[in-house]
Amino acid sequence: MLYDYDQNYSLADDGGSLKEHAYQLSLIIQYTYNNGISLLNMTESRLKGFLGWIRARKHKGRSPSINRTNIILSKTLDFLYYIGVQSGYPEYVSLQGAIKAERVVKSSIRRASGTTIQIYGWKHSIFLVSDGKSRTGVPIGMDTLEELRQQVDKISSDFIRRRTEVLFNLLEHIGGRRAEVGNVLVSSIIAALKTEDSNPFITIDSRKGVRGATREVPVARHVLEDALEFINTERRSLLSRISKRKKTTIEEDKLFISARTGRPIKVQHATATFHKLKTEAKINGKAHPHQMRHLFLSRLFDERVTAATRSRSSPLFSLDSILEKTVAEIRQLSGHATESGLNPYVKSAKEKVLSEILNSTEQEHPGNTEIAEAVRVLMDELAQVQPSDLEEFLTLKLQQIKEGKS
Repeated sequence: MLYDYDQNYSLADDGGSLKEHAYQLSLIIQYTYNNGISLLNMTESRLKGFLGWIRARKHKGRSPSINRTNIILSKTLDFLYYIGVQSGYPEYVSLQGAIKAERVVKSSIRRASGTTIQIYGWKHSIFLVSDGKSRTGVPIGMDTLEELRQQVDKISSDFIRRRTEVLFNLLEHIGGRRAEVGNVLVSSIIAALKTEDSNPFITIDSRKGVRGATREVPVARHVLEDALEFINTERRSLLSRISKRKKTTIEEDKLFISARTGRPIKVQHATATFHKLKTEAKINGKAHPHQMRHLFLSRLFDERVTAATRSRSSPLFSLDSILEKTVAEIRQLSGHATESGLNPYVKSAKEKVLSEILNSTEQEHPGNTEIAEAVRVLMDELAQVQPSDLEEFLTLKLQQIKEGKS
């Protein structure tokens, strides 16, 4: 666990990433124990047996995805490598060892102190080939969001109803991760509203990248003013009642507090709240807090890319430079550790821009059958392209168009 902590994983929010990694490590311990195998006697064939075992298991009622399986395998190799080193058998997990894996540097992160840490990964034939599916989920549907808000309106407790309304608003307008929005501070909201800006910047924790980092995000003033109203009314009244009951002053800077104790609620509460509201609304599809982040980022990409392309005379030829600038700007707001985390949004934006240009071209030449047919063919091709192939498809089409104009 100390090794994982040094690799920049989080201990926040009841364990954070390390809590999940403890579960992942328990799998190899359980597998070796059940099969009477020493942790120092794993082999290539036994590792394959372990893969089959975890693929057959269910976690939270579901079989592990390819991505989750690979994460477990990587963490297992980390663990076995560590055990080998600590036992005086450093080549145990290596290209020459019993488990033939290559340890590689994935990235480097500079700490606030100025020191640099290297994040390691593994190369091994055991890893499953990606199915090409995007790891990024879909934004929450507007109909679904409206149904959830209707259920919020039915909450009988004034405090809990208003707390939930503020949670929804901040998730939608900050675009942060569950733990980032769940740990917003009262003092940060007050500080943000001291400016006269229509979109003041609020400081929030950043749960990826450098440990303990924060970032500033612009939020519509009316959203923060609504949160402040909650702070000064329902929240203040609750803390006053609890203080009188306990005969001691209860003060708490975390915005989201328990209706019973006045102390901060766990970040998992947001997930539980969404699940409860989803069940009450009889919603069959997905509805969870992280989809609000997808909604925020999708909107932000659409707004910025659309505005930039519409101001250009040749938007298709300047699309790459527009997206490069947009990614750099949005990454500062979203807190993504790497630009690759925004790739799904980039591909979606490219697809939308291309579709808009093609539709516009056809509308501008309604009587030109050749253009109409070319647009139809290209749209049909675009509809068949998988997300993983979209980059290559658009690059090819852009090259063909450029060659045709030269």
